[in-house]
Amino acid sequence: GHGIVREYQFLQPTTVTLLTERRHHRPWGAFGAEGGKSGCNELNGQPLGAKQTLQALPGDVLTIATPGGGGWGRT
Repeated sequence: GHGIVREYQFLQPTTVTLLTERRHHRPWGAFGAEGGKSGCNELNGQPLGAKQTLQALPGDVLTIATPGGGGWGRT
């Protein structure tokens, strides 16, 4: 399955806490299918860790790409 991408642009100083998963290890596939795509977090285009707290400033853009699900069966 496909993940989703969300972008947030901050209008004022903000504390952000990320508690995300599957940023380094892809979701696996089942019965011979391929694994899904890893997710990623970025602040202004720079990679972020999966679990952290940060301070965002006005104009900063946080991008969160969720992982895609693994497939099912041979295609």
